Amino acid sequence: MFMSNGDSYTVKDALDYLSKIEINNLHMTYHFNIRADERKSDIYPDANGVVNIILNDTPCGILKQSEEKFKLIYNLNDDDDFVVIISIKNSDPVRINLISCFPDEAKKRRREDV
Repeated sequence: MFMSNGDSYTVKDALDYLSKIEINNLHMTYHFNIRADERKSDIYPDANGVVNIILNDTPCGILKQSEEKFKLIYNLNDDDDFVVIISIKNSDPVRINLISCFPDEAKKRRREDV
């Protein structure tokens, strides 16, 4: 497993992999499928919709949570963000596990008082 800094993936690695992946590089975990199904609505996507977002959109934010786990933030509209937790399991070939997903308020990410 290649990691650019030797012992963990970086945000740059995650963005690079996300820009090049195809659907067969993504693995939906059981937990992810349950959460996506529970949270789907007129605003929030189902599991397939989340995959489409990952494949076609660039996250507006990304936070490293552990050596291989990242929190991706996608903006849906002025009020709503959607968060996807991923885990990079392999780099050649790229394998990314979709761990969880949940809605979030866009204002939590923005500082409108500045």
